[in-house]
Amino acid sequence: MTEVEQKEDLLREIINIGIGRAASVLNEMIASVIELDVPEIKLLNLKEIWDHLEYKSREEVCTVSLEFKGSLSGSAKLVLRAREASSIVSMLTGENDASPDDIDVMKSATLTEVGNILLNSVLGNFSNILDLEITYDIPLFEQDELVKAFSSDAERLSIVVLMCKTKFFIQEVGFSGLIMVLFNKSSFHKLDNFLQDKL
Repeated sequence: MTEVEQKEDLLREIINIGIGRAASVLNEMIASVIELDVPEIKLLNLKEIWDHLEYKSREEVCTVSLEFKGSLSGSAKLVLRAREASSIVSMLTGENDASPDDIDVMKSATLTEVGNILLNSVLGNFSNILDLEITYDIPLFEQDELVKAFSSDAERLSIVVLMCKTKFFIQEVGFSGLIMVLFNKSSFHKLDNFLQDKL
């Protein structure tokens, strides 16, 4: 196994442990049984992600973003198709007859909480396994076209993206999403060194 493959395996292990912890927390909070899986991860630059996405650039998505700083700095995002996000919220809350305004409020609150738990678990596992100190800002929920979700990140130079294709199973119904961790190049070099020390 090459050094690059060893580092990819370690990243996959870190992500999957974090995802598993998030699923446990979510299962304790709600009545629905949630299973999460990350079958694929890739390291890409910001321009390359469009070649690997199953989303269209103008497709409407819901994102929860969590800025982080410390030993590493960057932004973590949970990305869901808007229509799937609405279905997830309905299944988690059991609310199907609410008014449109109430649905919007529930969607924002529910997905922000789910995203916060998921992203905190993933980043927290980076911190634990690689012995890092990371602090987080308040999570931000947005619903917009996918390309706009990355517009502010596109203004930053030399972004490296850890893209994780994620599968959600709620009451055995499957949904797909993305977890993306965006690093500037200097932070990614730090991450690479931390990974090297753990091999």
